[in-house]
Amino acid sequence: MRNLLLFFLMLMSLKSYAENSNYIGIWGNVHTYHLSRENKVNEENQLLGIQVNRLFFSTFDNSFDQRSYALGWRWLDYKFQFGKLKTLDWSIGLSPGLAYGYGNRFLLSFWNLTPGLIPSAGIEWNVTEQVQLGSEILYIWSEQGGVLMTGITAGWKW
Repeated sequence: MRNLLLFFLMLMSLKSYAENSNYIGIWGNVHTYHLSRENKVNEENQLLGIQVNRLFFSTFDNSFDQRSYALGWRWLDYKFQFGKLKTLDWSIGLSPGLAYGYGNRFLLSFWNLTPGLIPSAGIEWNVTEQVQLGSEILYIWSEQGGVLMTGITAGWKW
């Protein structure tokens, strides 16, 4: 428990860029990997998302090949740099959200909505002061073990 508290305090000390700038970006899914291999599921979900400041919306074909939608908030979104490469930002984040389209398949589902808390990690190249290109990995928890999802990002801040 003490380690979790120290980790949370470390996160809070990092700089969050999304608070201080206007931002619009897109997120495209590259690959999905379901950690449980018991059932045949859709690994190509064709996710496309948009983020405006901290709010994001996406549409995708879910694990059961049904069109789904997600709405969420980039609650924690910290960027930091290693070494002398000032054009590369590493990021970690945590986003609460709701997905529509899974029905009541999951324990936490209600009224056809499924809540989630999604951790993420990524790397971003600052092409210019306003334009960023990057890659990100997300973990989406499920009762079957969860899903890892990789994607590419492109954003503009002003």
